[in-house]
Amino acid sequence: MSLPRLLAWILLLAASARANLIAELSLLPPPNTLRLGDPFELVLQVEHDPALAVEWIPPDEQSLRPLVLLGEGRVDTLRAGLLQKRWPAAVYETGEVSIAPLEVLVQDEGGPLRLASDSLRIRIRSVLPVEAAPDSLAPRDIRDPREVPLGPMDLLPWLLALLGLVLVALLARRLWRRRPAAPAAAPPPSPDPWEVFTKELARIGREERWRRGELVDYYAELSLCARGLLEDCSGKPWREMSRGEVEEALPTSPLDEASARDLLRWLDLCELVIYARHEPPLERHGELLAALRSWGEKARPRLQPSPEAGT
Repeated sequence: MSLPRLLAWILLLAASARANLIAELSLLPPPNTLRLGDPFELVLQVEHDPALAVEWIPPDEQSLRPLVLLGEGRVDTLRAGLLQKRWPAAVYETGEVSIAPLEVLVQDEGGPLRLASDSLRIRIRSVLPVEAAPDSLAPRDIRDPREVPLGPMDLLPWLLALLGLVLVALLARRLWRRRPAAPAAAPPPSPDPWEVFTKELARIGREERWRRGELVDYYAELSLCARGLLEDCSGKPWREMSRGEVEEALPTSPLDEASARDLLRWLDLCELVIYARHEPPLERHGELLAALRSWGEKARPRLQPSPEAGT
């Protein structure tokens, strides 16, 4: 034996002698063969010098897979210098399974020392034993789920259901389109042109805008009120016509000659105030409002709403 190897053995024996420790991993009860998912106890026994302190290192769950710990371990003192810790566990994979070593930490005068147990190998069988059903085929080991291929007959029920939904939707749409139409709402009645005319004159008279110096607005409202009565009765756009267009259209209006002349005279006065800034005498403002009301009353028999005015 070479000198370096001899020194290594001497150091190893010295460390073992200093620690005087034994760690052993076992199963309780020790079954010959476990089945998939059967619970058992994983037991770690540590024999050590009673004067030394032992610290349990939590197991690494990732390194223990496929073994799964089902709860916290319980520590028992069997005698002085002999400790035991039990974990409820189970394995969820069939075949030969290797359980990774577990570790403890021992504190002595020379410093902390990590002590690992040996690994443990056990055999996990499938859920049902073959002996339980001698006339049947041996059960296969449970593995990860596999993809099930879909054939035409597997898709046929889904296709028929989809086709049925489409037919129901088409039938519902056809019935909806053939439903009886709701009766059209009757159009609201057209307002009475004479009532609109008198209400507008009453509003203009109440405001008396000429007293506030708003002559342009006052005469513009009187012009629109007179032409609005013609428009509401005949259906022609008298409100949008200029003074010249009104004069050209008056021969075809229902007004008599005298009423047409009076209307043109008042429109001329309104034009002078609106565009030429003419200021009639103060008493003339109220007189024009009264004259326009009298003109409307005289023309009312001729101003009957036509069918065109209500559209």
